[in-house]
Amino acid sequence: YACRHLGERLPEMAREGRLENCQAIHRTLAEAGLWMRVQHGHLVICDGYDHNQPPVRADSVWSLLTLDNVNQLDGGWQP
Repeated sequence: YACRHLGERLPEMAREGRLENCQAIHRTLAEAGLWMRVQHGHLVICDGYDHNQPPVRADSVWSLLTLDNVNQLDGGWQP
């Protein structure tokens, strides 16, 4: 689900300069019913509706969606 809904959208938003901070990522995920957190040192994307679904590593949705890269955004990582 996350790959289908965000695999193209997040890179497109980055190219357009619309991923300025972590909140922009959170907002985009929330619009798709998803949320992001840190698990075992990696960002993971979770289903906001079905908590039985296992989290997906964020970098499998978009290779640049890593904790190191998000920390470089304005304000860094924010839960």
